Amino acid sequence: MMTRAWFVLAACSAALADTSGNAPRGAGAIGLKDAPKVGFLRALTGHQGTVPGLLFSRDGKTLLSGSCDGTIRTWETATGNETRSIAACEAGVTDIDASADGKAFASGGYDCKAKLWDANGRELATLTGHKATVFGIAMSRSGKLLATASNDATIKIWDVARATELRTLTGHTGPVSDVVFTPDGKLLISAGSDHTARVWDVSTGTERLVLKGHTAGIVSVAIDPDGRVIATSSNDKTVKLWELSTGKELRTLGGHENGALCVAFNPAGTVVASGGQDSFVRLWDARTGKELAVLKGHTGPVRWIAFSESTKVLASGSWDSTIRLWGMGGR
Repeated sequence: MMTRAWFVLAACSAALADTSGNAPRGAGAIGLKDAPKVGFLRALTGHQGTVPGLLFSRDGKTLLSGSCDGTIRTWETATGNETRSIAACEAGVTDIDASADGKAFASGGYDCKAKLWDANGRELATLTGHKATVFGIAMSRSGKLLATASNDATIKIWDVARATELRTLTGHTGPVSDVVFTPDGKLLISAGSDHTARVWDVSTGTERLVLKGHTAGIVSVAIDPDGRVIATSSNDKTVKLWELSTGKELRTLGGHENGALCVAFNPAGTVVASGGQDSFVRLWDARTGKELAVLKGHTGPVRWIAFSESTKVLASGSWDSTIRLWGMGGR
């Protein structure tokens, strides 16, 4: 079984060895019947390692990226120009997330720590306590809470204002790859290499549900804007959709040739995007499970994807050290 821990370490090593980021001839969207109008916009180059974290500003004009090269960078989405680079973690950045108002953001690292930053990129605090790499992080929409997921098989919830640990969640039997809060901040969903996703009560740390069905480690987890449907991506090559209230599996999306490494919903909750070890981004109809389009252009596994909430743009970050921006047309 290939856990996210092993995969990301391998990705960092490979990307640092090859940072050309050159796209193959014919790169772009592969259109399918009834597909959304998707077009390649531009590639953002500058990182010297895998890009496992992407985050748009609320107005969609700025993109934040975290990389195994140890930096967090800021980009103008309209031009692709890099506007800032922060030396965030010498060992490598694993993930980034921000509060809904954009006043603070957080990063995870291979140094087993998480860091809090203000909107200007000034470090506010370093959070210690995990005994292994912090692979996934999530901030509640209010910005009051931070969750960190670690290779030490635990999840920690932190008070952001005080930069203190509130509680540790245990239950996964292996590395925890990713976490996400529900929109109301009351529940947290985690993804584990033990093939399960778990739903937790944030206020008590109680495990509410265990989602079983994947046959390999779960690498990424997302929640739709209404807080009703969970999406998980796994090294078993599939994406699964689940009903949050019951834990019932709704459908399986199959199409990636290798592991599905990341997953995200568009702002309307109508489209699911997944990135794979096969170097493709795939778009799916969230209601029917139908594959809508395949986005081709990366020369390495796609490690993270993010939708802009206010502009119709999708960003994908890859093992090839580049970020690619895609226009989503009418979606």
